[in-house]
Amino acid sequence: MLFHYEVLTKEGKREEGEIEAANQDVAVDLLHQRGFVIASISSKQVPFYLQRLKIFERISQKEVMIFSRQLATLFEAKVPLVQSLHALADQTTNFYFRERIQKIVSDIEGGTTFSESLSRHPDIFGPLYYNMIKSGEVAGKLQEVLLYLADNIEREFDLKRKVISSLIYPAFVLTGFFIVAAIMIVVIVPKITGVLLESGQELPFSTSLILGVSTFLRYAGLPLLILLIGGVILLVNLIQVPRFRKIFDAFLIDVPILGDLFRKIYLARFANSLGTLMTGGLPIIQAMQISADVVGNSVYKEIILSAGEAVRGGRFISAVFDVSPEIPPLVTQMIAVGEKTGKLDQILTSLAKFYRREVDAALDVLVSLIEPVLIVILGIGVGFLVAAVLVPVYNLAGVF
Repeated sequence: MLFHYEVLTKEGKREEGEIEAANQDVAVDLLHQRGFVIASISSKQVPFYLQRLKIFERISQKEVMIFSRQLATLFEAKVPLVQSLHALADQTTNFYFRERIQKIVSDIEGGTTFSESLSRHPDIFGPLYYNMIKSGEVAGKLQEVLLYLADNIEREFDLKRKVISSLIYPAFVLTGFFIVAAIMIVVIVPKITGVLLESGQELPFSTSLILGVSTFLRYAGLPLLILLIGGVILLVNLIQVPRFRKIFDAFLIDVPILGDLFRKIYLARFANSLGTLMTGGLPIIQAMQISADVVGNSVYKEIILSAGEAVRGGRFISAVFDVSPEIPPLVTQMIAVGEKTGKLDQILTSLAKFYRREVDAALDVLVSLIEPVLIVILGIGVGFLVAAVLVPVYNLAGVF
C-alpha cells in the first residue's frame, strides 16, 4: 500500500512524501526509524489502471544468488555496506530488484540493521536468509555467511532447474500429440466417417469410439475447456487454504514414484536449513521454527514444529521423529547420534549432502524412465488413431 505523510525531521524541517508499506503500522515504524516525527499519515488510493501488477515484479533466485556473491566480494574488498548496496543497485538490470535494494539502503541509512531491512522483503529474502545475515552480523562473519547463502541458493536453483528441464521435453511432446489428435478427431475424422457411413458398412469399434469423442468435443468442447480452466483456478485457490493445503501436501509425498522424490527433497531442505542455522549460532528452538517455514510442505512443517516444542520441553528431536512415519529411520537415528554427541549441526550437514545426492540419483532415474514410457504412450495413441481411420478405409477399398 502507498501512504502519504507529513513529518518533522531531526533539524525541525517539515517534509512530505510517499512511502510504500504492507500497512499503516509498518509505514509508521519505517518513518520513526528514519528519525522523523510524524505529523500526519494517510493511505493513498492509486487508480486501478496505475496499480502495479505484482505478477510482473519477478525477482529470481539466480539474481539473489548473484547479489549475495557480489556483496561478499565487495565486503572482502573492504567496501562499506551502504556503498556496496548502492553499487549493486546501479548495476542490477532488474528494475524491481534495484528498487528493493534502494529501499534496503534507505532503511539502513535510517538506522535499521541490514538483517532487519532484509526481513521487510520476505518474498525475496526468506527467514533462512535474513536470520543467517543476523547471525553473521553478531559474529562479524557477514562475508562468509553471504557466500554460504549464495551456495545454498545455487543448490536450490540447480535442483529446480533440473526438475523443470526433465519435465519440459515430455510436456512439449504430449501437448503436441494432444493438439494433433484433437484436430484429427474434431476436423478430419468426421469427414472420413461421413463417407464411410454413406457406403453403408459397419464401423469398427475404434472408429465408432473416435466418432463419439469427436461429436462430444464439437458440441461440448468449449464448455469442457471452461470447466477445466475453472477447476484449475479453484484448485490453486483451495491449496492456499491450510486444511486443503495439508491434504495436497500429504498427497504429494504419498503419490507413487514421485512421492519418494518429494520426500527426499523436503528432508534435504530441512537438514540443510537446520544445519545451516545451527552452524550460524541460532538457538535450536528458533532454528527449528525457521526450518519449518523453509521446508515447503505443511506435513513436514507440523512434524518439525512438534519437534521444536519437544525440545522446548526438554525432550529430543529424535523422540518426535521416531513416531512420525514420514521421517525415515536413517534420519531419526543420525539425529539421535548427533544429539547424544553434541554434533547435531555436523550430522545435519552430512544428512543434507546425502539427500541431495539421493535427489540427484532419483531425478536421473526418472528422466531415464520418461522417454521409453513416453514412446509407449505415443505409440499406443498413434496406433489407435491410425487403426480407427485406416481400417474402415481399407475395408471400403476392398469392397470396390
